[in-house]
Amino acid sequence: MKFGACVRVLNGARNLDQQYRKYASCTGAGIGSLFQRRRCYCEDARYRCSAFWKPSSKTHEEKKTKNGKEDSNILLAQAGFIRQAYSGIFHLLPLGLRVQDKIERLLDKHMHSLQASKVSLSSLSSQDLWVKSGRLGAGTDVFTFSDRKDAKWLLSPTHEEEITELVGSLVQSYRDLPVKLYQISRKYRDEPRPRQGLLRGREFLMKDLYTFDVDVPAALRTYDGVRAAYNKFFDELKIPYIVARATSGNMGGELSHEYHLPSSKGEDSILSCSHCDYVKNEELVTSRQVSIRLLESCDFDISSALEELPKLKEAVFITNDKGSLVKAYCKRWDAVASNATSENEINPYAVKAAIPEVALGIENPSEQFFSSNSTRGRTLYMFDDQITWSDAQAQLATERGPSSPANAPMLIVESPSGSLRIPDLVKPQTGDRCPACSEGRIQVQKAIEIGHTFHLGTRYSEVLNAKVAVGPGSKSQHEVFMQMGCHGIGVSRLMAATASALSDTVGLNWPRVIAPFEVIVIPHQLRDVEACVAVYDQMLQGEPACNDAIVDDREKDWLSKLREADIIGYPVIVFLGKAWKERGVYEVQCRRLKVKQTVPGVELSGFVRGLLEQLIDTLTKDTFIPLQDDQVNGRRFPNLASSTIPARPPPPFTLILLPVGTTPCRSVLQNDNLLPTPTRSRSVLPSIPPTPSSILRTNATSSQPCTVDITTLAAPQLSSLQARLSQEIEHLSTSHTRLRSAQQRFRECIQSIEGGVRAQKNEAEILIPLTTSLYVPGKLADREKVIVDIGTGFYVEKTTKDAIKFYNGKVEDLGKNLGELEKVIGGKSENVRIVEDVLRQKVMQGESATGAGGPG
Repeated sequence: MKFGACVRVLNGARNLDQQYRKYASCTGAGIGSLFQRRRCYCEDARYRCSAFWKPSSKTHEEKKTKNGKEDSNILLAQAGFIRQAYSGIFHLLPLGLRVQDKIERLLDKHMHSLQASKVSLSSLSSQDLWVKSGRLGAGTDVFTFSDRKDAKWLLSPTHEEEITELVGSLVQSYRDLPVKLYQISRKYRDEPRPRQGLLRGREFLMKDLYTFDVDVPAALRTYDGVRAAYNKFFDELKIPYIVARATSGNMGGELSHEYHLPSSKGEDSILSCSHCDYVKNEELVTSRQVSIRLLESCDFDISSALEELPKLKEAVFITNDKGSLVKAYCKRWDAVASNATSENEINPYAVKAAIPEVALGIENPSEQFFSSNSTRGRTLYMFDDQITWSDAQAQLATERGPSSPANAPMLIVESPSGSLRIPDLVKPQTGDRCPACSEGRIQVQKAIEIGHTFHLGTRYSEVLNAKVAVGPGSKSQHEVFMQMGCHGIGVSRLMAATASALSDTVGLNWPRVIAPFEVIVIPHQLRDVEACVAVYDQMLQGEPACNDAIVDDREKDWLSKLREADIIGYPVIVFLGKAWKERGVYEVQCRRLKVKQTVPGVELSGFVRGLLEQLIDTLTKDTFIPLQDDQVNGRRFPNLASSTIPARPPPPFTLILLPVGTTPCRSVLQNDNLLPTPTRSRSVLPSIPPTPSSILRTNATSSQPCTVDITTLAAPQLSSLQARLSQEIEHLSTSHTRLRSAQQRFRECIQSIEGGVRAQKNEAEILIPLTTSLYVPGKLADREKVIVDIGTGFYVEKTTKDAIKFYNGKVEDLGKNLGELEKVIGGKSENVRIVEDVLRQKVMQGESATGAGGPG
């Protein structure tokens, strides 16, 4: 019966007798081998794709970002890492869980270095605790509910109240301090508008570290220690990150730092200086003293003010109680900072710093205000200090209007000096002077917050009565409130942010330390699986060994497997293709290091380990953010203002004169689209008969440029055109820098031949680079011949004379390309200037027309 059941399970048969007769001649081993052939099943400890659930999906709509990359959240879903269940709620699939588990293990490692103990707090918390701390009020994004006994509960978005209650009940003496407790748990937030996948969801995974100390100096030492551990954690991840001073918000405390990952999808704006170590979040605005007074009608002449309408930009806010409407104004065009790249905008955090009751993030504040205050309520007016008094008068006059009652109340927000204008109400822009040193220029960059450290002080210990006894003896002891710190890292958010920052047009591109698997081995045909298993075993042996690998033994064609491997983002791909069958060599790819070459079998294991070691030393695939000193504790943090590609230390003499991964100039021009085509220009800008006053040349390199009369375009079209041209100039400038760097490398190769190889004698001792920092001694066999990397992984032996000729040709070609590129950049810069002039004229004409038809 046992054998018959096995056969029935194997074939899915309903009739036991029929299946028994059909397979009566089969032995147990025979049926097992049949099952292995059909299902590629193997009872061993190796990771195989056939036994690892990797559901892929192509049903999601493709969404491209501005730089042409596919949206990372779409890639995570297509590659089988996550699947959306509901709005803001996601399921984590096996690949995503492996990434999350590796992040958690890395966090455990660095938390243990702080001697922190791991706990697991309940996701349910009492609303009473949150009422005591003052964090449960109207407008909070917390899931709240009542049980059958009408007890009030909530799903914790954070655990400051619970951990303070726990430690306060168990720790009584200063001798028990410091206490460091951390957890990695699910958190919940009633997000009103979930967006960007895992970056802004209703359920997320967080690492929280809570520290308790006896006094402020001890708490600050702990704070510095936590920041040092965070730095080591992000350094080990090998991702570019920024550390910036930040506001503590409703968490409390006066000291906090944020950790950000630069990304165009970020919701935070980070300011950094090109000259000093000034780095902060745009939200960090110093609170300011203001006063509010009733403006009398005699304060200004309404009739004279109405002669010219102001050119101001308005931002509207509402207070938490919906009883006051706040209107803030700034100049529509920034006439002070000539280097500004965009229009002025009111900084909402500056408004909140002046009026703390203002609620940010409220949609349609005017509608909510008037629906809540049909006959009551007040309106406050704020003006930036760049606005002239006459413009402020005119704006106030238009708000009241000649037909309004003469005694209509108008409340004005004043600065401490009595001025009706508040300084620094506008958002900082790239090119503004640094407020710290006044010499450097501000760089504004979007970033994703992935971590935050807070020194909370006694914010929670006082309200929840968490005290410890201090003093040498029982009689002289007294109680003090514990000094607290809270330090978080978003685990699920970090996974999404890393995917967003490091993905490219091909797919995801994970850092080695958190990649789902470090190496995947792919056969050309299914019968080559056993050879892949041998490669798998070879990878996991020796020192240093690969941590984990997987064999793709599924019944799919090899091209589909390679495409899927690129989308998933394995750091290293080993392919057993035609070259392996014909010559016994393996094709190895590492997209992050831009390596794709064939490797003999005897060298495969060492070559793959070398790539994995280089990935440990690699920050990003194509950019590097230089470091500079931070003000707080001397730790070096990234500075965005002067991003460059680091120069590798040149070896004394090298036989391979062109570094692996250098792209030939023709490929650079083709891939980066440095020279726009006339067809593309005509598809964007319709052909309109030109006028002498405004001609926009859309192709600076063409002998017959396509021209348009941009005065016929509307203001929104001009704004869009201006933004697109600015992005193209930035991209072209970056490409120009890369081409210049490639040209310099070719010149260095010529210098190495002339002053290095030729100057030596045969059998001369030299140092040969194996990696960027590892050299082995060798001897120069023939000083008249060198091996030249001609690109795409191919090397050619040339005489030194031919090699110099080859490199001189490359330098000359790149020089021509650079000259053409400079013309394109100059032409586009002129286009930007023309568009800005016309747009400014249209805005002024539109406001004049509005003024002519205004109330009179």
